Amino acid sequence: KGTHLDYRATMRFRYLSELRKLMQMMGSCMKTLMWSILFCFMVMTVWSMIAVEMIYPLIQDMTSEGEFEDCEGCRRALGSVMRANLLLFQTVVAGDSWGLLAVRVIEVYPLSALVFMGSQMTLAFGVLNLVVAVVVDSAAEQRQKDIKMLAEDMDMDCKKDLKFLEKVFAQIDKDGSGELDLEELIQGAKAVPEFRDRLRVMDIDAADLEQLFVMLDVQNRGLIAPAQFINALSRWVFDSKTANRFIKYNMLRSMQMQTEMQHQMNTRLDQLDGTMRQLMSNGDTGLPASVSSSIASDGLPEPGGPEAYWQRAASKEPKQIAPIGLADLDISFRKAVVDAKDRLSAGTDPGLLAEKALAISLQAAGSMLRHSLRSVADK
Repeated sequence: KGTHLDYRATMRFRYLSELRKLMQMMGSCMKTLMWSILFCFMVMTVWSMIAVEMIYPLIQDMTSEGEFEDCEGCRRALGSVMRANLLLFQTVVAGDSWGLLAVRVIEVYPLSALVFMGSQMTLAFGVLNLVVAVVVDSAAEQRQKDIKMLAEDMDMDCKKDLKFLEKVFAQIDKDGSGELDLEELIQGAKAVPEFRDRLRVMDIDAADLEQLFVMLDVQNRGLIAPAQFINALSRWVFDSKTANRFIKYNMLRSMQMQTEMQHQMNTRLDQLDGTMRQLMSNGDTGLPASVSSSIASDGLPEPGGPEAYWQRAASKEPKQIAPIGLADLDISFRKAVVDAKDRLSAGTDPGLLAEKALAISLQAAGSMLRHSLRSVADK
């Protein structure tokens, strides 16, 4: 609670952000710091016990030979475990006068270097560095868990970035119209260093700049409003998904084109369906002009209209053609429609497959129409 109170107090003064972070880390890693001190004391005590058992007798021998007459503290430094702890803390942790005792003992008894150097390496380069690493990791982990502080930090960074992008927009908008066209956007990428650096961070090159303009111009006016420019660049710069956004936009655009082509194809197929039904209902009396124009508009290869067709049919010798029922013709036509829709929906290139599917369906429908006309003529 105290940490959050200090945090809210420092939020009013943004220039105290470093102090806020320091208090936040201190409050989050206090427990870890206490355990680290206890662990360091335990390791130091182990080395103190070894020093009392192995080094103190050597110091007594050296004292009896006249050594350490000028150092009263050296003679009794390893007299007990707690005195040895104080010596290790003074020489290893604090770094004060390590050689005053250790070097003189090592010169007389070289094997004692194992204790002095071992404690130095273990405490100075091992435990103390480990304590620092654990404390920093604990503070970082606690910061990641504190969602409220993360949200407030992100909000502060976002506000700073929005103000920065407002200045960039004003630099790009040379004519002062309050909106950007494609030419101004391209020139701004060349002339404004801040905007050029932002595009480099977002991994947007000159080839992608035009597509970026199209994506931001949602109303297809050829202009970008300040809100569209600022919100997009501010939101995109904090993640590494710029390439994914371009891919998603292209996929959505392809899906939209495919939907439009499928709608056009359904409309044409409905027209063909109506034409066939009119043809079958007027098969005994001839084709009306509306049906003839519909056939011509659909691209069916029957030039000359119905009168020319009857003349060509009369000049030919009759052939034995199997009768075609209306139900069979309707089933065949609907099968062609379903097959065309399946071809369209199963493809990855909507434009090419839509064109192929439409051509196949028109060819099938035209074949059935000509077959029906020949059947009516033979009757």
